[in-house]
Order: sequence, then structure tokens, then C-alpha cells
Amino acid sequence: MAEPVDEPAEDTSRRPGEAWLAHQQRLAHLADAAERLGPERGAELLRRVWATAEYRDVLWRIARLVVTWGAGSVAFLRARLAEDPSRALGVVVQAKSYGAEGLDALLPDLRALAADPDPDLADAAAAACEWLDGTRDSR
Repeated sequence: MAEPVDEPAEDTSRRPGEAWLAHQQRLAHLADAAERLGPERGAELLRRVWATAEYRDVLWRIARLVVTWGAGSVAFLRARLAEDPSRALGVVVQAKSYGAEGLDALLPDLRALAADPDPDLADAAAAACEWLDGTRDSR
């Protein structure tokens, strides 16, 4: 009879599985497809990608899409700020660092989040405001 193993040979909970990674890669390709479709036709596809994206690279592709869509991305980002503020803040800041324009239209939404009772969210939103309105050093 085999002796019981006290510890598993490998902790797989810390490492994404191949299926998870393949799914995230498909999402990245869908984000690229949404970018090519433009804000009107690609918005629904982008909402679906956003809903299941967990991999940072997928979110950075969304940030690149924001640069391409320009003002067409503001409505999408405004909705994400309301639904999923933590991830949306990261995408907004990354998009700004990629050179996105027109994101200053989100400043009222970001200022509202800066008053959130969650101190981490409030601090992140305040920092995003500073970044977008140019008061933060952008070096």
C-alpha cells in the first residue's frame, strides 16, 4: 500500500493552466478583431472580451484599442469605470501612456471614484486624474 503524500508534488494553483492561457490568447485576438471593427461594431465584442479577460496582456491590448478608437472608446470606458473600476483605471492609465487622446472626458467619472469610501480605489482614481489632467509628472 502506498504511503499518503503530505504535500502535492507541484502546486498548480499558482500557475495558469494551458486551457486558461489558450482562452486568454483567444481573448487577445478578439480584442484585436474588435479594434479593427471600430467603436460602433466592435463595442459588443469588446464587452465580451472584457467580461472574461484576466491576463494583463489582454487588458493592455484593450488599452491599445482605446488609442485607436479615440473618442469612440470613452463611452465604453465610462461604463467599465462604473462596473469594474479597478481594472478600468488600469486600462485608462495604460491607454494614456500609449498616447490616447480624449480621455479627459472621463475626468468627472474619475473624480467621483476619487471620493469612493474604499481608500485604495480612491487613491488609484485620484492618481489617474492627476495623470489625465497633466498635473502628474509624466516622465
